[in-house]
Amino acid sequence: MTARTNSSSTRNCSLYVQAGKATATISISQSGQDAPSSIVGTWKASFGSNSWMSFTFNANGTGTYTEYDNGHWDSVSEPFTYTYTNDFITIRWYDDYDDVEIIPVRSLTSTQLVMNFDEEGYRTFYKQ
Repeated sequence: MTARTNSSSTRNCSLYVQAGKATATISISQSGQDAPSSIVGTWKASFGSNSWMSFTFNANGTGTYTEYDNGHWDSVSEPFTYTYTNDFITIRWYDDYDDVEIIPVRSLTSTQLVMNFDEEGYRTFYKQ
Protein backbone atom coordinates (compact mmCIF):
# COMPACT_ATOMS: atom_id res chain seq x y z
CA MET A 1 0.00 0.00 0.00
CA THR A 2 1.31 3.47 -0.78
CA ALA A 3 0.62 6.85 0.77
CA ARG A 4 0.53 9.97 -1.33
CA THR A 5 -0.04 13.59 -0.46
CA ASN A 6 -0.72 16.69 -2.49
CA SER A 7 -0.09 19.13 0.33
CA SER A 8 3.11 21.17 0.06
CA SER A 9 3.04 21.81 3.81
CA THR A 10 3.23 18.08 4.64
CA ARG A 11 6.82 17.13 5.27
CA ASN A 12 6.91 13.65 6.84
CA CYS A 13 4.20 11.11 6.22
CA SER A 14 4.16 7.44 7.19
CA LEU A 15 1.47 4.83 6.76
CA TYR A 16 1.22 1.64 8.82
CA VAL A 17 -1.06 -1.23 7.84
CA GLN A 18 -1.35 -4.28 10.09
CA ALA A 19 -1.81 -7.58 8.21
CA GLY A 20 -5.32 -9.03 8.52
CA LYS A 21 -6.84 -5.88 9.99
CA ALA A 22 -8.13 -2.67 8.52
CA THR A 23 -6.02 -0.52 10.83
CA ALA A 24 -4.00 2.35 9.43
CA THR A 25 -1.88 4.89 11.25
CA ILE A 26 -0.93 8.09 9.50
CA SER A 27 1.70 10.32 11.02
CA ILE A 28 2.35 13.85 9.79
CA SER A 29 4.97 16.12 11.34
CA GLN A 30 6.12 19.63 10.71
CA SER A 31 8.59 21.80 12.59
CA GLY A 32 10.45 25.07 12.28
CA GLN A 33 13.42 23.19 10.88
CA ASP A 34 11.19 21.84 8.14
CA ALA A 35 9.01 24.89 7.54
CA PRO A 36 6.48 24.98 4.73
CA SER A 37 8.15 26.45 1.67
CA SER A 38 5.17 28.74 1.07
CA ILE A 39 6.02 30.92 4.07
CA VAL A 40 9.79 30.97 3.50
CA GLY A 41 11.03 34.32 2.20
CA THR A 42 10.74 38.02 2.99
CA TRP A 43 7.28 39.54 3.46
CA LYS A 44 6.73 43.31 3.56
CA ALA A 45 3.76 45.50 4.62
CA SER A 46 3.48 49.28 4.36
CA PHE A 47 1.96 51.44 7.06
CA GLY A 48 1.73 55.20 6.76
CA SER A 49 3.80 57.17 4.30
CA ASN A 50 7.41 56.06 3.91
CA SER A 51 7.06 53.35 6.58
CA TRP A 52 7.04 49.55 6.38
CA MET A 53 7.72 46.38 8.32
CA SER A 54 9.07 43.09 7.09
CA PHE A 55 9.42 39.50 8.24
CA THR A 56 12.03 37.18 6.78
CA PHE A 57 11.23 33.50 7.40
CA ASN A 58 14.14 31.15 6.67
CA ALA A 59 13.70 27.47 5.80
CA ASN A 60 15.57 26.43 8.98
CA GLY A 61 12.96 27.99 11.32
CA THR A 62 14.81 31.24 12.02
CA GLY A 63 13.88 34.73 10.91
CA THR A 64 14.22 38.48 11.33
CA TYR A 65 11.71 41.28 11.85
CA THR A 66 12.71 44.76 10.59
CA GLU A 67 10.89 48.06 10.67
CA TYR A 68 11.52 51.18 8.58
CA ASP A 69 9.66 54.14 10.06
CA ASN A 70 9.30 57.57 8.44
CA GLY A 71 12.40 57.15 6.33
CA HIS A 72 14.64 55.72 9.08
CA TRP A 73 15.56 52.19 10.03
CA ASP A 74 14.21 51.20 13.41
CA SER A 75 17.01 50.94 15.95
CA VAL A 76 16.45 47.20 16.31
CA SER A 77 16.20 44.43 13.78
CA GLU A 78 14.83 41.53 15.84
CA PRO A 79 15.82 37.89 15.22
CA PHE A 80 13.47 35.04 16.11
CA THR A 81 12.69 31.36 15.66
CA TYR A 82 9.30 30.24 14.40
CA THR A 83 6.96 27.40 13.56
CA TYR A 84 3.96 27.56 11.25
CA THR A 85 1.14 25.09 11.90
CA ASN A 86 -2.65 25.11 11.70
CA ASP A 87 -2.85 28.71 10.41
CA PHE A 88 -0.75 30.09 13.29
CA ILE A 89 2.82 31.38 13.28
CA THR A 90 4.46 30.93 16.68
CA ILE A 91 7.43 33.28 17.10
CA ARG A 92 9.98 33.11 19.90
CA TRP A 93 11.81 36.45 19.97
CA TYR A 94 15.50 36.58 20.91
CA ASP A 95 15.15 39.40 23.39
CA ASP A 96 15.80 39.87 27.09
CA TYR A 97 12.40 38.41 27.90
CA ASP A 98 12.39 35.42 25.50
CA ASP A 99 8.83 36.40 24.48
CA VAL A 100 6.59 34.05 22.53
CA GLU A 101 3.95 35.43 20.20
CA ILE A 102 1.22 33.41 18.47
CA ILE A 103 0.04 35.13 15.28
CA PRO A 104 -3.17 34.03 13.50
CA VAL A 105 -2.85 33.72 9.72
CA ARG A 106 -5.99 34.53 7.73
CA SER A 107 -4.54 33.52 4.37
CA LEU A 108 -1.27 32.56 2.70
CA THR A 109 -0.65 32.45 -1.05
CA SER A 110 2.55 32.53 -3.07
CA THR A 111 2.45 36.36 -3.07
CA GLN A 112 0.41 37.44 0.00
CA LEU A 113 0.48 36.68 3.71
CA VAL A 114 -2.43 38.10 5.73
CA MET A 115 -1.85 37.89 9.49
CA ASN A 116 -2.96 39.60 12.68
CA PHE A 117 0.46 40.86 13.78
CA ASP A 118 -0.25 44.01 15.79
CA GLU A 119 -2.99 46.08 17.41
CA GLU A 120 -4.06 47.29 13.95
CA GLY A 121 -5.66 43.90 13.22
CA TYR A 122 -5.05 41.86 10.10
CA ARG A 123 -2.36 43.24 7.85
CA THR A 124 -1.39 42.14 4.32
CA PHE A 125 2.27 41.37 3.69
CA TYR A 126 3.58 40.96 0.14
CA LYS A 127 6.36 38.54 -0.79
CA GLN A 128 9.52 40.34 -1.92
